[in-house]
Formats: sequence, C-alpha cells, structure tokens
Amino acid sequence: MPMISVVIPVFRNEGSLIPSYEQILKVIREGLPEYDYEFLFTDDGSDDNSFNELMQIRARDPKVTVIKFSRNFGQFSAINAAMHRAKGDVAVCISADLQDPSEMIAQMARETEKGFDIVLANRVARNDNFIKNITAQVHFKLMRISTPHFPKGGFDFWMVSRKALNAYKQLKDTVRTNQVDLLSLGFKVKQLPYERKVR
Repeated sequence: MPMISVVIPVFRNEGSLIPSYEQILKVIREGLPEYDYEFLFTDDGSDDNSFNELMQIRARDPKVTVIKFSRNFGQFSAINAAMHRAKGDVAVCISADLQDPSEMIAQMARETEKGFDIVLANRVARNDNFIKNITAQVHFKLMRISTPHFPKGGFDFWMVSRKALNAYKQLKDTVRTNQVDLLSLGFKVKQLPYERKVR
C-alpha cells in the first residue's frame, strides 16, 4: 500500500489545526482510498494553544507525529524537520490555516502517478489585503530573477515523489528556501492553478 506523508508547519494556528487535520484526512480517505497516510506537524515555537491542539490530534491518531521546536526558527526549518522524517511514497506540504484547498491533494497525487516528481499548487489569485498583495508581488518578482521558472503567484502548497524527496534531503546549503530548493532539483514539474482562500 503506498503512503502519503502530510507535512504541516505550525505557528500560532490555534483553532484551525483540528479542522485542518480532519479535512485533509477526509480528502485522503475519499480521494486516495488505496493510500496509507501519516501526518507530520512541526510546532515552530507557537506561544498560543497550538501545541495542546496538536497533542489532542496525536492522542486520537497514532499516525500523527508532532515535532516541537524550543523557539521560532521559521517556516523553512519547520518544513525541513518534517520532510526529513517523512516516510511516504509521496509527501505533501500544506498550510495549517485552511487557506490551501486540501481537496487538491488527491489530484496532486494522481499527477505524481503520471510521472511528475514535483507538483505545485500555483496561486493565480489570493484573497489578502492590498499591502500584503503588493509585497507578495514584489517578493515573487525578485524570486524570478534568480529562478526564472518560479511561478508568478508563488506557491506554499506542493507535493513531491519519493525520488524528489530523497534528492531534497541531500541539499546542504545553509541559506535556502523550500520553493527554490524544489525547483533547483531538476525533476519534472506540474503546476496546478488555484485561488487561495481567506485565512
């Protein structure tokens, strides 16, 4: 039975963690019934009730792993810690705030079955405030200077095959971003457009 690893970085996500877990689990059970699963949450030094909520999820489901950081190290480190523990045939990284459409996970997995080692959910629109939209546009323009094939709307929601995950784990640079790392691996990439929801 193939396995999907669900990687979720957590920072001050109190209130959204249990609904996110339940929603993603429903998608896997209904859309990928032939897949086993594991969840890997990294609490990146949250100072709210996030860790307690994660432990409630862990108590319900032995297929859940919770990694607890002593302080906030940033999203890259949180994702990296979980990715290095992922055991799945595919691994998907998704936010904990319900902004990313978890219903796309099944579609992403089917694309890896077709031979795409990296599947990006590419934001074509985002329901953020004006300032956040402008700063995001500037950031992604700068990213495309060093990485020309970086998606115009950016991406935080992605899936990798085991082959791409193994290659990702071999990267040793100290100054990195998960997104640029993925695109630097040289594997076949599939982009799936979506509109990001309100947090």
